[in-house]
Amino acid sequence: MVGIGAESLGGAVQIWNVSYPAGVATRITNDLSDYGSSSFSLTADGSTIATIASEQSSKIWLTAPGDPQGRARKLTDGKYDGQGGIDFAPDGRVVYVARNADHRDLWIVNADGTAQRQLTANAATEETPRVSPDGRFIIFASTATGGVPHIWRLDVDGSNATQLTDGAFSDSRPFWSPDGQWIYFHSWRSGHGRLWKMPANGGTPQQVTDLSFNAVRFVGNNLISGTHFDDQANPARWRAAMLSLESGQFTKVFDFPPNADVRDILDERTIIYTETKGDIGNLWMRPLENGAPRQITRFDSERIFGLAWSRDAKQFAVTRGTSSADIILMKDFR
Repeated sequence: MVGIGAESLGGAVQIWNVSYPAGVATRITNDLSDYGSSSFSLTADGSTIATIASEQSSKIWLTAPGDPQGRARKLTDGKYDGQGGIDFAPDGRVVYVARNADHRDLWIVNADGTAQRQLTANAATEETPRVSPDGRFIIFASTATGGVPHIWRLDVDGSNATQLTDGAFSDSRPFWSPDGQWIYFHSWRSGHGRLWKMPANGGTPQQVTDLSFNAVRFVGNNLISGTHFDDQANPARWRAAMLSLESGQFTKVFDFPPNADVRDILDERTIIYTETKGDIGNLWMRPLENGAPRQITRFDSERIFGLAWSRDAKQFAVTRGTSSADIILMKDFR
């Protein structure tokens, strides 16, 4: 059986064929437009996909959550910066994805905007970079071998690119364990999108859980945050969750604020999200248990498409910009 699905590597959402039960994915779209995770449909005869394609223009800005005025400064000046992912290195530099011609590559820049440098330059799409706890390596998803994405590792200076996973399965959204010994990532190799892990130097991947869980990061030594499709909720929906590696079960499952757009869990006690009003996005923080939300930024234009924070959580990087959309029909895609 073959189904149509949408998958994001961290930036633009692309459309895929997925064969069941093997879980082998074939990419239908392969460009820089975002096709949306819920804005596509298939005709009854399976010959045509109707979808909405949007394109974003963006730059990266830095802000400090302790600044009562919510002031921010522009870090990059490209047209498509940060859309495929951003991350802080331990030394404060920012690693990000930027569009280069028809592809996405990795770049790095100092926190003051100097020494901007391209780390990868190929015909592939690189997404979701994450810098290791010791600052030596960057892991990311890449289509460098053609077809589906796999997990790669790169020295932080851009050398020694090494492919860590392979096969016909889509591997994406990697992140490090706190000790830097393991790499966790999302994969379809079991026939379903699940959380897997492997040694930091590569090796045989191991499935972590069979729960429906889009993991994002560690928020403690044995606690991972992400989102979970809660089919027991009414209505069934994606909710925020924290997974304990010791028990293999969720310790918390909860809803983000209903008006939240870009959403994440900062630590075990705090959520971070954006609110968009009149096409203007701003960053907010809120305690998980009790306490009022606090506005971090006070932008008066543009939307926020992504965010990351420094290792000490004293600085935030946000991807800001504008987007446009068109209705697209796709035929002969099999």
